[in-house]
Amino acid sequence: MGIAISMGALCTALADVPGTIIHKRNGLLISTTLIFITALVTGLVASNTG
Repeated sequence: MGIAISMGALCTALADVPGTIIHKRNGLLISTTLIFITALVTGLVASNTG
């Protein structure tokens, strides 16, 4: 759980750049979506390696 949280914070921090609020929002939404997809795929693959 701690690794997932720290990876999420790291990836989301990359989108926190100077710019307009629209660019910040879009960057955070994209990074959150990518983190969710990555965690979902990793969970599915890890449960099928039996």
